[in-house]
Amino acid sequence: LGDTIGVRVGIIAYDSTATYPIKYLLGSREVKSDNNRFVVKGSSVGTQSINGSLTLDLADGKKEFPWSFDYTVGKPIGTISLPEYNILYSNYKNVIEASISGFSSTDVRVSCPSCVSFTKSGDKYIAKVTNQKEVEIRVNAKGTVFVRKYKVLPKPRPIALFVNKSYGSVRKGVMVQGTKLMVKPPPSSPLQISYIATSFTMEIPTSRGILEFRSSSQYLTTNMVKALKSIKPGGKVYFTNVKYKEVGSSKIKPISGVNLKAI
Repeated sequence: LGDTIGVRVGIIAYDSTATYPIKYLLGSREVKSDNNRFVVKGSSVGTQSINGSLTLDLADGKKEFPWSFDYTVGKPIGTISLPEYNILYSNYKNVIEASISGFSSTDVRVSCPSCVSFTKSGDKYIAKVTNQKEVEIRVNAKGTVFVRKYKVLPKPRPIALFVNKSYGSVRKGVMVQGTKLMVKPPPSSPLQISYIATSFTMEIPTSRGILEFRSSSQYLTTNMVKALKSIKPGGKVYFTNVKYKEVGSSKIKPISGVNLKAI
C-alpha cells in the first residue's frame, strides 16, 4: 500500500524498444498516452485490475488491441521481534528488531515511551527496562502504526558450578581437575550474560571435623587443590558463601552454593 510499480504495454514479436499509443481506465477516468509506459500506485488494499488498449499501425490502418493488467496491493504489516526471546528482561540490554512491510528502513520509526532507554544499534534497537510490569513498543512509517506490548521479567538468577555441576555425584578424577568456581545463567535462560565468582568458601567434612578454606577470587587456592586430592570416594565437598558479579559491573551479590559427592 502506497508503493508504485512501473507497467509497460507491448505485443510479442514487435519492436520492444518502440513506443505505442495506449489508453486505459484509471478509476473512472480514461487516460491516453503516446508512450506505452506508465506507473501505478497502490492506493487501496486487495486485487486490482487495469484495462485498456494499445494502438498499432498496420497495413490496413490503425488497429486497437485490448490488454489488461492485474496486480495485488498488500496491507503494510508491522513486525517487532526479539531475536533472543519473547519478553523483555529488567536491567538487561534487550535486542529489538522492528520493520513494516512495504516501507524502507529509512521510513520506519521505532520507539518505546515507557523504556528507561531505547537506542538504535546498527539495524537493531537496544531496550532497557527496570521494574515495569509491561512496556509498549511502537513502529511508525508514514502514518502506518504497529504496536506490540511485552511483559517485563527480572533476569534469571545465575547458578554456581564446579566442574560443570552444581550438585550430585562427580568422579574424583574429574573433581581434582577443577581449578575455579564458575557462575553462569541457568540452562533455561536465553540470555547471554557473563558472570564471575568473586569469593567463596570450600568445606570438606572429615572424621576429624570440617576442613574449611577461603578464596577471594573465582580460583581455588593451593590448599583447596591439595584438599580435593585427599578426598576419598564417598567424600563430599561444599562450596558456600559464594559471591559473584556480572562482568562489567561492580555490584557483588550472593548466590546459592555447590554440593558434590566424589565417586
